[in-house]
Amino acid sequence: MKKYLLTSLILFVLMICFIVPAFAANNTITEMPNVKIIIDGQAGTYEDIPINMNNRTLLPLRGILVNLGVNNDNEHIVWNSKEKSVTVLKDSAKIYLKIGSNKATVNGKEIVLDASPVVYKDRTYIPVNFIAQSLGMKVVWDGSSKSVLISEQNEYNRIKDILEKANAAMDEIKTCNGKMDISMATEQDGISFDIDMNMDIAIDVLKKKAFMNMKMDMSIINMDMDLYFTDNTLYMKNPLSDQWEKSTMSEKDYNKIFDEKANIDILDISDTLCAGLKEVKSSKPDEILLKGNVFLGDLLNMVGENQGTDLSNAIFDNFNVEISLDKNTYLLNSIKMVTSFSIAGDETQGAEMTIKCQYLDYNSDINIVVPEDVIKNAVENPYLADSL
Repeated sequence: MKKYLLTSLILFVLMICFIVPAFAANNTITEMPNVKIIIDGQAGTYEDIPINMNNRTLLPLRGILVNLGVNNDNEHIVWNSKEKSVTVLKDSAKIYLKIGSNKATVNGKEIVLDASPVVYKDRTYIPVNFIAQSLGMKVVWDGSSKSVLISEQNEYNRIKDILEKANAAMDEIKTCNGKMDISMATEQDGISFDIDMNMDIAIDVLKKKAFMNMKMDMSIINMDMDLYFTDNTLYMKNPLSDQWEKSTMSEKDYNKIFDEKANIDILDISDTLCAGLKEVKSSKPDEILLKGNVFLGDLLNMVGENQGTDLSNAIFDNFNVEISLDKNTYLLNSIKMVTSFSIAGDETQGAEMTIKCQYLDYNSDINIVVPEDVIKNAVENPYLADSL
């Protein structure tokens, strides 16, 4: 994701999954219980745990093939115990692979695999890329969320085309109003703690000005904060002292904020988005609705980096994204992300989080003016810009 101005005010967490070691044969195999397998935007459940062998991800053959539409019977998934091979029949495709061999065939055509199929705990495992090579699927590995995303190649191309049109439309936007709502419910040692944050944002990319009002309710304390970006300067009302502070930025750093259009165009087209999103039917005739179990890891990672926060102990249990676009203009209506996570090593600490961004009044007449008394009375704080 592209850098998103002001999202660094929010503390998020990223996932670094742990793995449970195991050993088999002459290969080093580790179980990967936190790896998620997402097909057509939906995370499935599997009886057998994905594994890593010599730095290659392998998935349970039968579970994956059944979820991809192969009939779960001995006529379509044929195991030959004598030669330790598997023959898979799906539609017009005939796939043959052999345990321990990095060569397989699809309709008689030989394919060289990046890892050999193995038997682990009496289950056959196949390399991720074999699915793409044998069934014509698009397979993407997302390291930030430890997810394998699988989609039909045609569907992947169609989602990519939609997102490219959305990005092109957003590139033409000069002004925009927006809202961001974040709610987080946390629990540690049986004690619940809720955080609600609401932001109203106005952005003028052409004039390189922005304004934001943020209200935060943290159960035990409430904060109301205003920020202005104008003329290479950030003005912020300190919610604790009620004093206006300012920080002068270099022209390069200031221009970078707006040159990247970071406040408006936050969709960075990636293989993860294209493979993990699926268009669903909307109740609104003028809406394109995309949904999927996609983790916006780059955005959250940037938030953590900007905050200097150690996010390495967070493990996300699930994540779901919903993107709404105008069917006629392809402009963003909203982005919604719902996720839950726990802290590794601390089973008593976890949280649920919902983030929603809404986009309003594209290319409207926005007049962002810093009040004279703010300019006159703001106290210089050279570290203010670095804290955001």
